[in-house]
Amino acid sequence: MAPMSLPYPLWSKRKIMPASTLSDRALIVVTGSERVSFLNGLLTNNLGPVESGAAVYACLLTPQGKYLFDFFIRAEGDRLLLEVDAARRADCLRRLSLYKLRADVTLAAEDGYKVLVGFDGPVPEGGIAFADPRHPNLGWRCWWPVSEPPPPAEDAEAYHRHRIGLGVPDGSRDLEPDRSILLEFNLDSFNAIDFAKGCYIGQELTARTKYRAVLKRKAQPVRLTGPVPPPGTPILAGEKEAGELRFAVPGLGLALIRLDADPAAGLTADGTAVTLMA
Repeated sequence: MAPMSLPYPLWSKRKIMPASTLSDRALIVVTGSERVSFLNGLLTNNLGPVESGAAVYACLLTPQGKYLFDFFIRAEGDRLLLEVDAARRADCLRRLSLYKLRADVTLAAEDGYKVLVGFDGPVPEGGIAFADPRHPNLGWRCWWPVSEPPPPAEDAEAYHRHRIGLGVPDGSRDLEPDRSILLEFNLDSFNAIDFAKGCYIGQELTARTKYRAVLKRKAQPVRLTGPVPPPGTPILAGEKEAGELRFAVPGLGLALIRLDADPAAGLTADGTAVTLMA
């Protein structure tokens, strides 16, 4: 998978636009001679491109094909850096360690960077920057050294509005660990899965879900008119359940909608009107 191209030079000299700091994301560092082959045998995507400098997006699943963790992965010299949910990093390290066995791999937390994202201007100079591999309009991510003064920052809500409008989920903000199915959240369309690669954990059930078309729900961006309900709030079509809301900001959210739902009946979530976005 080739890295996505940006509509502006990656290291532009133009005026820096404000970035959003994602304080809920953190890094893991993986070293050792078998680091790529080790992760390639576990994760949903092909990690071959990282050896040529590309960033890769991938997930770790349960043996039953359910979501556990998502990662942005990029090589930096002779090590791999993995961006994960900060609150779940320790659990992620523990789970990865269970599969290490005798592989020449070392796993550790990396606290030398903060995660920045931006979509409306050039990448700031400094740090480890790359085009977001999930969608060409998502912009860039940058792992910025905590020892250096950061670029201008704005609230992360602007980023979440942007990615929700594109229908892109954001890790465990939207997917439920041990429950969610990647294809329900369209992660096959967002470059998280390589169906042609070799075996990985949960591969059989992921492939079966795709090729047998057994999904009953799909994630869609929705407009909200009223107070923002919490994640997991049921969405009703009249009096019949039509899905559930995942993460939302004022006026906008990502929802799992049943494929047999009837939006014409009028969708609501705890009294808030819900409208599917085209």
